[in-house]
Amino acid sequence: MTAKKKLLHIMDLSYIEKYHLNSSFLNKKIVIYNDRFSHIDKHKLEFSSIDEYNNAVNNIETIIKDPDFISIESGGRSIQFIKTLKDNVLVAARLSIGDELKIKTLFPINKTKMKKLYDRCTYK
Repeated sequence: MTAKKKLLHIMDLSYIEKYHLNSSFLNKKIVIYNDRFSHIDKHKLEFSSIDEYNNAVNNIETIIKDPDFISIESGGRSIQFIKTLKDNVLVAARLSIGDELKIKTLFPINKTKMKKLYDRCTYK
C-alpha cells in the first residue's frame, strides 16, 4: 500500500515573518504521510488522557498553522511546532533542503521541556 500524504500548511511570507524564521522556509510545504500515525500512536499513553491524545491528533493542522511558538531542534535536524491545548504538544517535522517538511511525530511535553524550547525559539 502506498503512503498517502496530506498537505497541512505552506509557509508563506506572513508566517515566516510572524515566527521570525529564516527565508529558506519560504513556500515550504508541511505534509504528513498517513503511515506516521502508527508512530504517533505510540505516544498515546503519554498524554493526560486518550481524549487529549485524540484532540492533539485531530488538531495537528491547527498546531502547525498557529503554534504558540516554533523551535529548531538543537541538532538542526527538525523544526518543532509547540502549542498548548490541554496538554503541551510538540509536532516535529524533519528539516530538508527539498520543498517539503515531513511530519515525523507528535507527543506531549512537560512545562520544563516547553520552557527550554521556548528559551531557544525563533519567536517571542
